[in-house]
Amino acid sequence: MIHHPTPADPSRSRLETQAAPNEADDAALVAPLFDRLASLCVGHVAPLALCGFVATRTDSAWPIICLVLDLVLLAARILVVLGFRRLRDPQPADVLRLARRYFVVGIIWSVATGAFCAWCYASVDDDATRTLAATLAMGTVGGIASRNATTPRFALAQISSILLPQIAVAVSLGSWHWTQATMVLVYFIALRSIVRRHHADIRASLRAQRERAELARRSEHMALHDSLTGLPNRAMFRIALDRAVTGLPKAGFAVLYLDLDRFKEVNDSLGHAMGDRLLREVAARIRGSLREGDLVARLAGDEFAAILPGLQTAEAILPLARRVIEAVRADVILDGQRASVGISIGAAIAPRDGMTNDGLIRHADTALYEAKDSGRGTCRVFDREMAERLQARRGLAADLRGALQRGELVLCYQPILHAAGGVAGFEALLRWHHPHRGLVMPAEFIPVAEEIGAIAAIDAWVLRTACADAAGWPSPLRVAVNLSPARLEGRDLTCTVAEALAATGLAASRLELEITEAVVLRDNQRIMALLRELRGMGLRVALDDFGTGYSSLAYLRRFPLDKLKIDRGFVQDLGHSPTAAPILRAIIELAHTLGLVTTAEGVETAAQLGLLREMGVAEVQGYLFSQPCPAAEVPALLEALARPVKLRA
Repeated sequence: MIHHPTPADPSRSRLETQAAPNEADDAALVAPLFDRLASLCVGHVAPLALCGFVATRTDSAWPIICLVLDLVLLAARILVVLGFRRLRDPQPADVLRLARRYFVVGIIWSVATGAFCAWCYASVDDDATRTLAATLAMGTVGGIASRNATTPRFALAQISSILLPQIAVAVSLGSWHWTQATMVLVYFIALRSIVRRHHADIRASLRAQRERAELARRSEHMALHDSLTGLPNRAMFRIALDRAVTGLPKAGFAVLYLDLDRFKEVNDSLGHAMGDRLLREVAARIRGSLREGDLVARLAGDEFAAILPGLQTAEAILPLARRVIEAVRADVILDGQRASVGISIGAAIAPRDGMTNDGLIRHADTALYEAKDSGRGTCRVFDREMAERLQARRGLAADLRGALQRGELVLCYQPILHAAGGVAGFEALLRWHHPHRGLVMPAEFIPVAEEIGAIAAIDAWVLRTACADAAGWPSPLRVAVNLSPARLEGRDLTCTVAEALAATGLAASRLELEITEAVVLRDNQRIMALLRELRGMGLRVALDDFGTGYSSLAYLRRFPLDKLKIDRGFVQDLGHSPTAAPILRAIIELAHTLGLVTTAEGVETAAQLGLLREMGVAEVQGYLFSQPCPAAEVPALLEALARPVKLRA
């Protein structure tokens, strides 16, 4: 089990940390009564000596009776003190229970002592005995006032039990003794005031000490916990990880790195206050999905981490990870607004994947990177191949930074034809001619460009180049350009498009921007407004690779779209899967109902083309007509496509 580190304050006793403030204070105040056994015994010496002295001066049995009683009470008080000292972990309730026994015995002793002193004063006709009795009474209460001031009611009860009988006897003996009675009364009042004032000072000191300890505890708690979610923070996570690593290799464990998917979009659309509430809810769901004893920490923003003791295989980790993913994926309702985020998880196992903090964190982060790269909303457990892929990706990122300046990025164009015949336009397809790796496809390097912040420059170059090339084609041929989802998050896309059109002279109606289903699924109001603004400029917006995500009719109805591009997978299944044709027909009919143009991608045979025409698709694209070609070959391709050709069956 991972034990959360707790603040340690030497000035704060266990009694004060284990109970409510009042009970803790009371226990702390009575505890000193059990600490000074020697002073307790010394306090009994004088009364015992007085009993022995008086027994030699009188034939009465009272001195012997009082002496025996005093010894019995001393033994009883010693037993109570020893009982306290035998407690290994004294709780406030235990201390107060023993204190009540101590008080009862102490009051009996003080009553017996006061009665015996008063009897000596009243019944023994001996000045020495009277003097000793009075001196004993006055001295004893002085000691009580000092020793027992932390328990004022007990101290005052003892003082009253000893002095009040003295006053009563002095008053009863006549006017000559009234002066003595008055002096004892003044002494009693003074002691009463001293005890109460001393007790008030002690309690105030305890309160101040407790407040300082509480402040120190809160400060340390704030230093080790996230103020928004209440979870441990990065510092506490490192402390817990240090402790877990110290237990290796005997006690294995897993380290999880968790990162929310689409949180930035939700935060931007709903506002930061709602985003904070969403983070608190997500933190609670993560904590509730894991086991008791697992540590969950919020590292920063939408990043979390966890330490799972005892889990040393992927088979043990994945069920817990899936439980977290399902819990976080469920919608959250915030003031009537529905918010939805996902979570990706990377895991590393100790000691298999490392025996150091930095190694485990690095490997868990690598696995998280793999989870996000493989579609998000998943968990990946680290293996050595991941590290190799990450290293290769980093090398790709380093090469990509200068690829645009070195002229390694080029555009190729694949024709889009009307299903009835004739070229409608071309799709611009980006390629990277790497000097050592050869041809690198966009699916491999575009995510890297998004990560390193190069996507804006690449998209701007693609737009300007595609518009410039299209401006040289016969009108009204269009050019379709894919937009990166990350690019749609930018604030300057409209300006970039306007500048490309102005610089090349291409009419806005001849530019078509393609977005992916991932963008539609975000349902981001700002992105919707951006697309409406682009359409307002005269551009067309197409939804690319339709059918690969989870778009619903509601999304399609709300988004400002002009075209659905049906994913090539559906076309390739024609003739092979009995469900392919009905699905395609339903998609095409749906598009017609929404007033959208349809383009079928991946057409490779004449049979596929014939079926698609029969279903009513508007446009087609694929290797049946042409592979992507450089811009310089487009004129020849247009001429070839204008001639009747025998299509491949």
